[in-house]
Amino acid sequence: MDVLPEVRDTAGELGTLKHESWPVDLPFRGQVVDQQAALAGAACVEPGRVKATYGTGVFVLAHVGEGVPEPAGGLLPTVAWSIDGKLEYALDGGVFAAGAMLEWMCNQLGIAESPPELSKLAREAETSAGARVLPGLAGIGAPWWRPNARAVISGIHGGTTRENVARAALEGIAWRVADVVAAIKETSPVETLRVDGGLTNEPLLLQLQADMIGAPVEAAGADATVLGAAALAGVGAGVIGSLTDLPEMLPADRRVDPEQDEAWRSAEHERWREFVEATEDARPALGRLLSLGQHLDLGDSCGSATTDPDRIEIAGDDAGDRQHDHPGGTRHIECEDEGDQDRPDDVHRQLTCSAVPV
Repeated sequence: MDVLPEVRDTAGELGTLKHESWPVDLPFRGQVVDQQAALAGAACVEPGRVKATYGTGVFVLAHVGEGVPEPAGGLLPTVAWSIDGKLEYALDGGVFAAGAMLEWMCNQLGIAESPPELSKLAREAETSAGARVLPGLAGIGAPWWRPNARAVISGIHGGTTRENVARAALEGIAWRVADVVAAIKETSPVETLRVDGGLTNEPLLLQLQADMIGAPVEAAGADATVLGAAALAGVGAGVIGSLTDLPEMLPADRRVDPEQDEAWRSAEHERWREFVEATEDARPALGRLLSLGQHLDLGDSCGSATTDPDRIEIAGDDAGDRQHDHPGGTRHIECEDEGDQDRPDDVHRQLTCSAVPV
């Protein structure tokens, strides 16, 4: 513990910054990480205020006051800031892919030239026509916490257009944020959601978000992080009296009210949850499907293997297909999964394989 730096206040007389190339020393009055800075920059400085920053992912923080919050609904308790030795806390929930999902759909699938163009396409569709997008490029975070989850695009049929898929992508991001907000509501009411980040320039996303959480969404510029860091330094320097002055200093400039009722919201959120649950069930159990490029022993039987969800390897000769010419005749490879059927993500699965004459 002696090698770790001293834990100090977020704002106050923290020291002096100096460099040999600087003409004067600079007073050091504030230090804060990005999401806590955004919490202050969104003027969420009192219990019950909640912010969401939409960028590569979406990170939702709810101010909960001076008491250490009990972890609930898959949320993470965290320190918001400390001023004059007084700690204030927050609950944290992350959506790991938002803008990153839109960029991937543009760059790899070619749905649009850029995320802003994808958003423009989404506005041209009244519905997603049954298409669903789970933004899970880096797994899915709160409240699900499935690090091995995959991104999913589903519900595609012959009449699906790229406009439908683009809208489904925005809906998927908004529903994931709604998952986190619903978890926050288990311990604290959410009267409004204050939002910032580049994706908040898309009006359809803000309307979808308001509808899906059942509360107004307020926005005030794209970058609350810089504002919050400056505001905390201002408090530390005595230029700003206290953080409670920030709501008046940093008002919202846009407000979007929900247009859907609670009956719609409850039913649609349940359908979304069923979809997320189904994506886990849809992952093929290891050993039940033969994957391209796997290696199988073509003897009468083979042992077991340690695998990962994307590739199965069993030591032996190369078998490019499920059938292989064998000295004893063409053989068909059958594998039986002997792993824990209740743990589809288990990467240590036992596969017993045999070569059956065809």
